[in-house]
Amino acid sequence: MSDGETRSERGKSADLHVLRSAQPTARKLRNARIRIVPLLITLATTGLAAVLGWAMWQAYMGAPWTRDGTVRTYVVQMAPEVAGRIVELPVIDNQFVHKGDLLLEIEPTDYGFRLITLRQISDAKAHVRVTNLIFPNAFIIPMSREMTISQWHVPIDDEKHYWYAIFTSFGAPVNKDEMRRQRLELYQLPDYIPNKNKNNDYGFDPHEQEHETYTGMGADINVHDQWACESMGAIQDRTNEHLGTSDKAISAYRKLLRQAIEQSGKGEKPIMVLDRAKAASITGPAAIDGIGPVDDWQGYWQKTEAVKRKAASWANGH
Repeated sequence: MSDGETRSERGKSADLHVLRSAQPTARKLRNARIRIVPLLITLATTGLAAVLGWAMWQAYMGAPWTRDGTVRTYVVQMAPEVAGRIVELPVIDNQFVHKGDLLLEIEPTDYGFRLITLRQISDAKAHVRVTNLIFPNAFIIPMSREMTISQWHVPIDDEKHYWYAIFTSFGAPVNKDEMRRQRLELYQLPDYIPNKNKNNDYGFDPHEQEHETYTGMGADINVHDQWACESMGAIQDRTNEHLGTSDKAISAYRKLLRQAIEQSGKGEKPIMVLDRAKAASITGPAAIDGIGPVDDWQGYWQKTEAVKRKAASWANGH
């Protein structure tokens, strides 16, 4: 073999050595990349979870939503614990108020409290609705310009009560046969158990909820009230309850109830513990539902009530 051939063979050997040396290095790089991939996936998943968690926090805490609407917490409304009749409302809808501004003036009643709901429908007109609590467990509610319903909840034991509905007409006589027929469509004799009850999910129909009604439980508001009360359980822990602006009457009632319990414990006479003379001095409270002037809504409901009572059949000896 010549000298040139020897150098050529040595060169091949050197090239082979370089290739053999490079192969382990490339294999190490590939292994390193393979080990990094799971770490990158974990980091990406963690980052995505953090972003989604933040988005869910914003969705549920910053802007709680339902399928039917969205409420954002830009305005925090108050539920004052007051008992009595609203005699003045010195603010208008959506008016900006400052700390210490007078919002409501309250006048207690001798039977419980009167709840007045105002909904301004134009610059001149407002919807005025007047309902009442007869302490401790009765309510008088307007059904029309002529008729009211008195709902009396009479306890049976610690977990159940009877609910009596007393209809009063200030105009034409009540059609008792028709009213009985309507009631028997909804209740079973002899105990007046509702046809829609806990055992059949109060008649809940998801298709109806999707296309027709908000609750999916028909149009009878009594079924809705029954579901709201019974679904909480027989005895509900309310120590962590958060009441809102629509719960003003609940706050007022609880304050009145606590006050009556304290008075009874001291041997004092709570509200609506009446003797004959006091009972005779109390007449049925006003229950109005109508449209009146914004600038004199108080005068409107008081005059409407007076006209209704003056025209009642019993006021004219009939």
